[in-house]
Amino acid sequence: GERGGIVVDNYLRTSDPDIYAAGDVIEVHHRVDSSIILSPLAGPATLQGRIAAKNIEKTETKEYCGVLGTAAIEAFGCTLAQTGLTERQLNRAENSDYRTIYLHPDNHVTYFPGSSTITMKVIFENNSRGRILGAQANGVNGVVRRIDTIAMAIKLGGSVFDLEEVDLVYTPQFGAPKAPVNVAGMLAANRIQECNLFVDPLDFSFSSDVCILDVRNKSEHETERIAGSINIALGDLRNNYIYLNPARKIQLVCSQGKRAYAAHCILAQLGFNTVVLTGG
Repeated sequence: GERGGIVVDNYLRTSDPDIYAAGDVIEVHHRVDSSIILSPLAGPATLQGRIAAKNIEKTETKEYCGVLGTAAIEAFGCTLAQTGLTERQLNRAENSDYRTIYLHPDNHVTYFPGSSTITMKVIFENNSRGRILGAQANGVNGVVRRIDTIAMAIKLGGSVFDLEEVDLVYTPQFGAPKAPVNVAGMLAANRIQECNLFVDPLDFSFSSDVCILDVRNKSEHETERIAGSINIALGDLRNNYIYLNPARKIQLVCSQGKRAYAAHCILAQLGFNTVVLTGG
């Protein structure tokens, strides 16, 4: 086949109807966009073997549904995991009809010992339905659990609104009242419903007619900052907004996006034209 693997039909038959193939050697289709890929992963291979055996026995004629590419690795003390399509795959297929959100939730509530941050990225269709296309995450604890949850949502054709509304386990040592997957859905829903409010890192502007306003504390801004940005801490914004030019578009930044969104709520009420850098 075009990817160098054995071509099989939906029942895992090769070009010879008496020979079936499964596992790393075959080409499969991606469940999200039906593209043909190689996916040398043990989970899909095991399922393919089961389906091929059923079809050989003729006890059941069963079609293979394709792969999501759900996988994880551990490196440098962190777990990195993904499911579905990546931005690189979408761009390679010349599909630009998508949006992304970035978030940094804790794996469980911070008042319970052992909390750590998970960095997540969710990709979804750029329309009112918001079908989930893919997700990636990395962190020390709780990463695989969140990606597995999103993988099931993708398999069922779920949307970011499903992530927003699903009720997930909460006890202090395992999660939070707003679970990371819920927060991802909420942010993505905001992105769809307020499509002009957010800006992606790749679309961030350094034009002279755009103001970059960092609303972190002074010490954070001095440690690391975007070139050309000005700093007014969120807590000082109501007393210092008069120094901002209302004729200029304002790009709001902070460490994770939360304070920038709060700053938008303040400045928008005062008539300023603002956008928020997603994920900080």
